[in-house]
Amino acid sequence: MHHCLNIDEILLRIIGHIGQPSALYKVGLVCRAFHGPANDELWCNLPGLSPLVKCLPDCLIAPSNDYDDTLTIIKAPLPAEWESLRRHARLVKSLQVSLEDEDHFAVDLKALEILTNHHTGPLLPNLEELYWNNWSLAEYAPLFVHPSLVVLEFTPTGEEELGAVLNRVASSAPQLETLVLNDCTYDTLDILEPEFTRAITSLKHLTTLDFEHLELPLDAFLHMSRLPDFNFLSLLFTQKHRDLWLSSSWGGLPGLRRFSLESSYMADSCTRTAEFLESLSGQHLTLIKLRLHPPSHAADLTRLMTALSRFEKLIGISIAFDMHFPIDWGDIVLDGDAIAPLRKIPHIFDFSLVDVPISFSPDAVRDLSATWKYLRNFALTSRSPTLCHMRLEDLAHFSQNCHLLETLDVQIHPVDADWTCDADVSWSLCALSSLDLQRSRIALPAAPHVAAYLAKFFQVAKLDHSFPTRKMARWLGQEPPAEELMAGKIIRAIAKQKDKLVPDVLKQGLATREDIFDGVVVERWR
Repeated sequence: MHHCLNIDEILLRIIGHIGQPSALYKVGLVCRAFHGPANDELWCNLPGLSPLVKCLPDCLIAPSNDYDDTLTIIKAPLPAEWESLRRHARLVKSLQVSLEDEDHFAVDLKALEILTNHHTGPLLPNLEELYWNNWSLAEYAPLFVHPSLVVLEFTPTGEEELGAVLNRVASSAPQLETLVLNDCTYDTLDILEPEFTRAITSLKHLTTLDFEHLELPLDAFLHMSRLPDFNFLSLLFTQKHRDLWLSSSWGGLPGLRRFSLESSYMADSCTRTAEFLESLSGQHLTLIKLRLHPPSHAADLTRLMTALSRFEKLIGISIAFDMHFPIDWGDIVLDGDAIAPLRKIPHIFDFSLVDVPISFSPDAVRDLSATWKYLRNFALTSRSPTLCHMRLEDLAHFSQNCHLLETLDVQIHPVDADWTCDADVSWSLCALSSLDLQRSRIALPAAPHVAAYLAKFFQVAKLDHSFPTRKMARWLGQEPPAEELMAGKIIRAIAKQKDKLVPDVLKQGLATREDIFDGVVVERWR
């Protein structure tokens, strides 16, 4: 054996890169020096409980009569027969109990009953991560909530199982950092509000709370707002939280990095959300996702944008207005300068604005693309077929300035039959992979000019649209308007012609280009 393999750090690094359990098992059999580290790695992440049950004597285990690929324990082990199981259980740091139809390492109810009633002490005493998403076995999840636990993801069957886990967290998991609760309902959380509040307020190291946009109890919310390391929050914002930030106990969520908020059922949610954002510390905030009730006035949207502009480290912004509520803007179409406050944030990677009547002038597109040079995904989407976001020729500014851009979704102004490109932008390589023109209308005579334009500025982008097709119509059982079928057909024809033109465009452009491309773009292009 080479001398370097006697260095623990090197050996552990090598073993850490062996992914397959079968390979780890074979490595552990090579020699005594390899056995310990390989065995530790093999048992560190357990995909189910059956490998642990297999540590019991063969005479005590058998296939379950209830489910396929499932083990059971025939009878309770004697005290001496637990030893092998306990020895391996101490190595387990992560356990996943999956859905019934996905779990190939499962044990049945009888096996868990025996483990619960006959095993003394914690079953997995060093467990740090627990992902319990099996409904039929949900009542046994508290068995694995111990002081060593750092991450808990739980899918409850009902109130009793969720209440038991929350009580266990409050009493036995003080080091918990991440809590994810799946498939909870409003009624369940309302009934269990005392248990939930007690569990949350007992956690001093909580960093992540995700339970699918349910309403946070006030005391739990105030507690989290003061935690210095709390960094991810998914929140349903309701009337209950109105003016919460005015409380003397409000801490401003100083460590928050990612934030998802839904407040679509509050008529003044745009204004209230802006006030809430103004109360945040925001020094670490990088990602914000908002789903709101449509604002009553354009000024409400302006205030929201101004509130967002405080967070200079933001790299991702997504704002959607709920489709269940119509936007009553009348004939108002906002100028692209409505989001001008956001241009104070220089490092935006992802930007999405849904169902806002906004249209960008050529100057606004140029200024936005010049500011957001690191933009990767940009989307302006609307259900309205008449709302247009910008001119086709202005898209060239994205090609010129945003060299990392991957997806671009906009609805352009109608392209007339006599359209020619007057964009004052030089040719450049563009990494854009997807260009969605939604329901943009392009006149058939202009199609060759549009194809040439797109081949010049968006060489590798796949062109897409939102018009119905005949295949989709057959699936839905209804015939779409002939005008829409034709509009979609024109865009598909433009896409084919563009792809044919790209090689010649590249040959000509690369021959005359003298400046040095961004390294990321060159690598992506190769």
